[in-house]
Amino acid sequence: MSEVWSSLPKTSIDYAVAEPAAEAGDVAVIPSDFIWDDVGDFAAIARLNPATDESGVTVIGETPRVYTEDADGVVVTDTSRVIALIGVEDIVVVDTPDALLVTTTEHAQSVKQAVESIKAHGDDDVL
Repeated sequence: MSEVWSSLPKTSIDYAVAEPAAEAGDVAVIPSDFIWDDVGDFAAIARLNPATDESGVTVIGETPRVYTEDADGVVVTDTSRVIALIGVEDIVVVDTPDALLVTTTEHAQSVKQAVESIKAHGDDDVL
């Protein structure tokens, strides 16, 4: 899997599976009533995983070290680095060993443009 995965084209399941299946007539639609969220950004992660305490910050990670005061948003961390959020609203922090993303839930959809810019500058070792 590790050898093949990196060579596969990066495309969404919509384009790779759903649309070709629909064109071939292999899709059925059944009316239903359920909640849907297109988990397409880090703001969706915050919506789907509300804060578990009064801080208002959703924290996701194996061993998070997050301090908050008068803040809300989401922190996704894969490091042991201490993250302090003070007086910030709707913040999105994604902390990995080789990159740090700080944005707001309003701008979370702009991550794709940042990734393209990083690639264009030749810094794709962090992607």
